[in-house]
Amino acid sequence: MILRFGDDDHQLRVEIDAPTSLFQGLGITRLGFPLSIDPRGTIPAGTPLYLTGQVWLGSNQADWLGFAWPDRALIAKNGEDGGTLTLTLTNDQLAAIERRRAGLDLNLMVQVEIVLGYDPGPKDAAPSAGMGSSGQRWPAAMSQIPLTLQDGQWERLLAQAAVGTSLAVVVPLPIGRDTPSTRAGDQLREALRKVNAGEYEDAVVTARKALEAFDGFPSEKSVVSAAPEARTRSYQERSAMLRHALHSIASLAAHDEPGIQRISWTRENALSIIAAVAAFVACAATGR
Repeated sequence: MILRFGDDDHQLRVEIDAPTSLFQGLGITRLGFPLSIDPRGTIPAGTPLYLTGQVWLGSNQADWLGFAWPDRALIAKNGEDGGTLTLTLTNDQLAAIERRRAGLDLNLMVQVEIVLGYDPGPKDAAPSAGMGSSGQRWPAAMSQIPLTLQDGQWERLLAQAAVGTSLAVVVPLPIGRDTPSTRAGDQLREALRKVNAGEYEDAVVTARKALEAFDGFPSEKSVVSAAPEARTRSYQERSAMLRHALHSIASLAAHDEPGIQRISWTRENALSIIAAVAAFVACAATGR
């Protein structure tokens, strides 16, 4: 596409291709679009080019994915220059994209706006100065580019980046009321803060306290004796078995003591315990 700026004969050829790179981060992924710009000899070399982008899923701009930025500062040169336009996506967004895509090609709409970084200053703002006769101090242009990434290409990108190895789950936990769910939610939020601080053992202990906010469940022994076959157990009895199992795992010691089974708590297994407890809390809050 060719972008024209103001009334002047300043042009910029901009080409953005379908994504060719995907880099995994901590809960987020960077999607890279190849970017090519060429001022075609109409913009002085050294002129800063301020590019911002927005990306939508589909061609009708119904689902906004976020802002995209070039991977480095862009400056007009005598000839073609390249780079990457980068869009940051969360794991939740990737999961939503897969649901909407439903095994078909990935269709995106990219909108770019470029501002030429020419500012003649208050004393040099005459129409004949600088960028031409229009007198614009910051000429800008905008355009939209539809892109399609074939199903197989997109799946190869996901596989190469190992995207999808984690799953974000949103559990509704109320704030403010003094209920078991509220107390458990406070403990789980504190457990996540401890994980982020690197206090993995304390995080597991705090997650265990979230389980303890729910009392009144029958003991494991009473459930097994009353309903020895799993298919005969009620929802509450099944929830009780889950609670006891999670409480047992979260009670593993992280230090050496004679005759005690221990575990080395890491970020990964601590998060697994927190996620499992959150799932139990969600079930217990709705099924009792």
